[in-house]
Amino acid sequence: MKNIIVIFGAKSTEHDISVITASQVLSALDRSKYNVIPVYIDTNGIWWTGKKLFDIKFFTQDSKKGLKEVAILPSSQFLFKKQFGVFRRYKKIDCAIVSCHGKNGEDGTVQGLLELSNIPYSSAGVLASAVGLDKVKMKQLFAYFGFPQSKFFVINKNKYDVAGIDLVLENLDFPLIVKPSKLGSSIGISICKTPEELKDALDLAFMFDDEVVVEKLIENLKEVNIAVLGNENECECSMTEQPNSNGKMLTFEKKYIGSSNKKLGKKVDAKAKDNCGTKNGMQNLDRIMPAQISKKEQSQIETLARQIFVNLKLKGVVRMDFMIDTRQKQIYINEINTIPGSFAYYLWNDKYSFSQLLDKIVDYALDSYKGEQKLLLTFKSNVLSGNFKTKK
Repeated sequence: MKNIIVIFGAKSTEHDISVITASQVLSALDRSKYNVIPVYIDTNGIWWTGKKLFDIKFFTQDSKKGLKEVAILPSSQFLFKKQFGVFRRYKKIDCAIVSCHGKNGEDGTVQGLLELSNIPYSSAGVLASAVGLDKVKMKQLFAYFGFPQSKFFVINKNKYDVAGIDLVLENLDFPLIVKPSKLGSSIGISICKTPEELKDALDLAFMFDDEVVVEKLIENLKEVNIAVLGNENECECSMTEQPNSNGKMLTFEKKYIGSSNKKLGKKVDAKAKDNCGTKNGMQNLDRIMPAQISKKEQSQIETLARQIFVNLKLKGVVRMDFMIDTRQKQIYINEINTIPGSFAYYLWNDKYSFSQLLDKIVDYALDSYKGEQKLLLTFKSNVLSGNFKTKK
């Protein structure tokens, strides 16, 4: 039986969403196949484990009673548990399902630790994870590969302090949308149609990040999301969804705290749903599934999604958010989510149960790991046997 750790939480503005995602994962993992170990990173960055982490209600308490501090150390595939002030080997880790959202988890940091520890993991690699959370680098990479996207401008805090909004207005016209570079879940995002609103939007965004993306707002907008599952060897697309935004920006509350799910194609896994009460992650969002798009648009989105997945070297389940300008009949890629809320399991209901989806995520993680083990990571040479003089 494989030891599967589920890593979640972290010092992130999306900490609570990560707890919801992990609670769903912990409920859906097949216990006949896996020994499931929750690993929670609190908002101070301390790692914990314990049976109480299986109950989402535990996180409404400000207590660590019943938990044990744990750690993952470089060069070891073991999870270490703190006992009498000393970290000791606890369990060998066969695979890690990274369920963190935002900074300090989804951004390549946890992935880097797992790489050093030689532990297979579920999400994209270090570079792809970092790019996936950095909207600036993401858009620059989209431009490099020629993927269609709306016109954008990048401004950092230092330039904004000197030039103000004029620097933005020299490059873009209203209406605009302002986004912190390294945040998700619509946190810190604003739509603006006047100079006053633009200033307020930039002031807000710079509270969360020192680099901000300003995009030309698509007014005749239809949003279409799709997920891709796989690794470097193969991938497949999910059904599409069309968030019912009624022409308005989807806020954090609308994404995660709404209650409407009447238009879901099928019922979600009962265990995962019951475990999270009414707050079922992205499942709460009012959506149309599949999206109301033409066969041609469907084909174009699926083709673009696969190309992005392959070119950015993604892995596991990645949700991709597309925008359609209904007047110009143009499709744009908006962003990728390398660890989407709830692992976007609701997009796979026509193919897999959540448990089956997690099985495939684990399988892809182990398959990628096996391939990486065939690579030469060291090189023997006689360069150090030469005579070198060091400065004193």
